[in-house]
Parts: sequence; structure tokens; C-alpha cells
Amino acid sequence: MISIWQKYLVKEIIKTFCLFIFVFYGLYVLIDYSVHANHFHLKGAGFQWKEIFLYYLLEFIKRGEVFFPFALLLATIKVLSQLNTRNEHIALLVGGIKIKTLLRPFLAIAILLISLMYINEQFFLPQALKKLKSIEETKKRQTKKLFKETAVHHLVLKDGSRMFFQDYESDKQRFFDVYWVKNIDEIYRIAYLYPSQYPPLAEEVEYLSRNDEGSISLVEKHQSQLLPGIVFNKKELLETITPADELSLVELAKKVSSFWTVKNEKEARFLANFYYKLFMPWLCLFAVIGPAPYCLRFTRLFPSFFIYAGSISALVATYLLMDSALIFATRNIIAPLLALGIPFFSIFALFSTKYSFLR
Repeated sequence: MISIWQKYLVKEIIKTFCLFIFVFYGLYVLIDYSVHANHFHLKGAGFQWKEIFLYYLLEFIKRGEVFFPFALLLATIKVLSQLNTRNEHIALLVGGIKIKTLLRPFLAIAILLISLMYINEQFFLPQALKKLKSIEETKKRQTKKLFKETAVHHLVLKDGSRMFFQDYESDKQRFFDVYWVKNIDEIYRIAYLYPSQYPPLAEEVEYLSRNDEGSISLVEKHQSQLLPGIVFNKKELLETITPADELSLVELAKKVSSFWTVKNEKEARFLANFYYKLFMPWLCLFAVIGPAPYCLRFTRLFPSFFIYAGSISALVATYLLMDSALIFATRNIIAPLLALGIPFFSIFALFSTKYSFLR
């Protein structure tokens, strides 16, 4: 049976949480739209209003891991501070309700949000990231803007030959700017390569071969050509063209052979993203147990500004720390479990220790 005061707190938390979400994301959309308005409505390549709505809906799914903890943090501080300044929490304490009991509605909503974030990461976020990538690639071609990529990706084919490429266009399912090094004497330069069909179709092909003088020279050119010699390793192909952050938790777990150690940088990338997605939803819990002890202190002058400023700074620092740890883990500089686990559990221990002293 839910008591009246619990219903009141739940109502206030949800109302304040939704208000902050609406304000935060509304400002984000307003600023982002004002910056990219020319691109959205470029003549001959403009977005329809429904496409703009879909774009920002997908952006909300993508940014949910940031907006949810911040909104819950501010909602927690606002509601608890209001109880403190009005002395309503004193009436509840006098009535025999313990502080930890008073915080149960906050913890329940935090756990609910954690569950929603896990559901989002498993089912909605991977699809949203793929769709966003497709929209951005389409827009990039429509506006005819050149984005210089310095990174070069490569694949080892089944016969041991290597293929180097600049980019993979997921919406067109093709590689862009490809070099297939068949052997030391033969190289194919390909503008577009479609790996989904067999034999792979290549467009704008240049065949280069080593001549009698020992130099590589152009032998022939084709507008399009089938290349049966290119045989992909399906597993490695999927791992290369699918970024780790576009995979769900279950898919990431299947990509690694061990949760403790990694064999190479590619496996480190999958394991690092697995732990990152596993830990980050729990920031919703930190958003409650972190500021709660300070909001319920008995004091003559309630330091609301310092509580807001300190809590927001702590949450921002947590995000920066976890993002930095993710970089170290994906590069396999530090083992993913250590790189992400040490800062996460250190922060958890810091917040939970202070919370445990509440009665």
C-alpha cells in the first residue's frame, strides 16, 4: 500500500524530472536546429518536417544516457531541498519515518530509469545510431561537402590479401576509396565496392601491375567489374563495418571470448563498450544517493547553490572520467575491466559510504 506522502513525492519527482527533460532537450534542439538550419532546408536537398522530427527523436534516444541522470539529479535536489526549506521532512521524521525510508521513492524511480536505459541500450539505441549514421551520410552527399578522412581501415581477406578503404557507407552498403592489394605485384584501386553480393561489384576500377622495370603502372580501367577474387571473412567484415557503439549489450557480450582479458585491440574495443554500457545507466542511482545526504542536513542557512553546483560538477566529472577511461580501454592501454571498473566502483564507494550513514 502506497502512503499519501510517497504518492506526493513520486508525483513531484516525475513532474520535475519531465520538466527538466523538456527544458534541456528543448534547448538542445533549438540550438542544434539554429546551427544546422541552412543544411536542413538547403534547396534541392532539404529535409521534410517529419524527417527533422525523426532525426531529433533518434537524437533523444542517443542522448538519453546523459539527459536522464542530469534530469534526475536536478529533480532530486529540487524536491529534497523543498522538503528541507519548508521543514516538511521534519514532520515526516517526527512521524516515525526514517530518512532512508523517505528516500525510497527516489531510489525506486532511479531503478526504473536504470531499467529503461538498459532496455534502450539493448533494443532502441543500436537501431537509432544506425539510422542516424544513414541520415548523416545521405545529408553529406546531398550537400556535396567534402570531409577529409585521415584514418585508413583495412581488412584481411580469406586468401590472405589485404584491402584498405577510407569509409563504409552503411546506407548504400558499399566501401568508398578502396585499394585491394592482391599480391606484391598487383593492386586494384576501386572507387566503390559492394561487398553484399558475390562476386563483389566494383565501380571505377583501375588495375595496376608491376612491369618489367619493377615499377607499378596502370594497366587497364573499367567503369564496373565483378571481382570474384575478393572473398570476405564474414565475421571480420561485420566487425569492421559495424562500430562497437552500434551493438547491443548482448551482441557485445557475444563478441568477446573473456570478460577479464582481451587478445587484441579489436576485442578490447568490444569489451570496453560492453562495460561502458553496463556501468553508465547506474549514474541514475548516483544522481540520488550523491546529493541526498546534503539536501537533508539540518542547517539554518540552506546552501542550495553549492549543492546544485557541486552535484552538477561531480556528475560532469564522472562523465569525463568514464569517457577518458573508455578511450584507454578501447586502445587496450589498460584492461577494459580495470580502466572502467576502478573509477566506477570508486565513485560508487564514495557516494554509498556517505549515504550509508543516513538513518
